[in-house]
Order: sequence, then structure tokens, then C-alpha cells
Amino acid sequence: MLETAELGQTVDKATFDAQETPLRTALLQAQARLRQFKIPVVILFAGIQKAGTGETVNLLNEWMDPRWLKTVAFGDPTQEMRERPPFWKFWMALPKRGQIGLLDSAWYERPLRDKLTGRADDRHFDDMLDTIAAFERTLADDGALVLKFWMHLGRADQEKRLRELSADPLTAWRVSDEDWQELEQHE
Repeated sequence: MLETAELGQTVDKATFDAQETPLRTALLQAQARLRQFKIPVVILFAGIQKAGTGETVNLLNEWMDPRWLKTVAFGDPTQEMRERPPFWKFWMALPKRGQIGLLDSAWYERPLRDKLTGRADDRHFDDMLDTIAAFERTLADDGALVLKFWMHLGRADQEKRLRELSADPLTAWRVSDEDWQELEQHE
């Protein structure tokens, strides 16, 4: 499913620097138009461990008008979440009309991770994807725009990132045993 995830596309710093201001301006203008038309926008970020979903969400929070953003990062389920239907936490995190919701580690995170690590067989994975598709159809039928981003790093870059995070006392807490296990399964 994700065999072709590495595209080898990069943007050098000079090109990025030249395009940053126009991109930021266009992003703010798009945000204002969405607000004017009362369209809820749901932006999902998922990916392999430490691929940069959090950094991307933080950057968008810097670049956009935070008054019209709703940012939620999902971690391990709380007791309250375990006592409710599986998608309850996502319903509660959805943005209002005219807002943009930045959802880090949302509804694709667990099914994809379970599939990639062998914790879910094909049938269970397909069932989870069917549930997600029905959920997204409901959102779209209600007028929401749903954008999905899968963040990827090659194995060497992922290992380098984990080592750097682990070596810094201020970021070591971000690296778990599960991160290292996922790295071992990375092809």
C-alpha cells in the first residue's frame, strides 16, 4: 500500500525562502475565503513515527490566523475516550464552519500503524478503512473539505531523527520504545 511513498522530491533552502512569503500570503487569503463561505476544513496529518507531523502543524499555526484554527493532537486514549464510541474523540475535535481543524495523528494513524506492524490482518484493516470512509462521507455530505497528508521519512532519516531526539534531554521524552520498534520494521 505504501511501497511508493518515497518520491525523492526536495526543495532547496533558497527556493523555499523565495517562495515562503507568497505561499504564506496565499494561505492566509485562502483561510479568509474559507471563513467567508463558512466551509469547515479538516486537515489530517499522519505518518511514520517522528516524520514531522507535529512540526508541520506548528508551522501552520505560525503561518495562519490562529483565531480560525482548531488544533488537536491525538495520543493514547484517555479513560473518557475508552468509555465512548471509537470516533467520539474525532467528532469532538471537528472545526466549526469557517474554521480549519489541524488534526495530528487522527483516524488513519492507528489503522495504518496496526497494518504496517502486523497487528491488523487484511480483513480487519479493510473494515477499519470502510469505517473511516463512511465517517469521511458524512463529513463531506455536511459540506466539510477533508484534506489528508501522510508524512514519510526514509529509514536512515528516521533513525537519525530518533537518535537526535533521544540525545537531547529536552526532547528525549518524545521517543518511545514503539518508535524504535517501528524503525526496525521500516523497509
